Amino acid sequence: MLKWNNPRAFIKSQSEIIVSDIAREIDSQVRVEMSLPKRGRKSKRKRGTHIASAVGEAPAIDSGHYVRNIGIYPKTKSLVKYIGVKNTPYTGALEDPQVMNRPVWIVVARRVIGKYQGKGK
Repeated sequence: MLKWNNPRAFIKSQSEIIVSDIAREIDSQVRVEMSLPKRGRKSKRKRGTHIASAVGEAPAIDSGHYVRNIGIYPKTKSLVKYIGVKNTPYTGALEDPQVMNRPVWIVVARRVIGKYQGKGK
């Protein structure tokens, strides 16, 4: 329990909660965007047909490796959070408009942060 006579500790704890909430929302929304139907190329796979993402869409989920490796770090309370994908070296190429242009992180982060700033839905 925080004591009200320590405003610095109170503000820090509340800020950690807000940062964690924003990080979790970005994480969740990235997963949602990636799971939405795609309009790209269709290909036959052993486990069925895969529809890839088209230019400008979030990456399509194929093997699930990308989505399984999304995480928020550190796991403890902190005013700094890192959200990203570990063990997937192709993540940057997917996001880069000059390479594959399959943006999801920047699009979602801007939307979530805009919502917290009162600019979003």
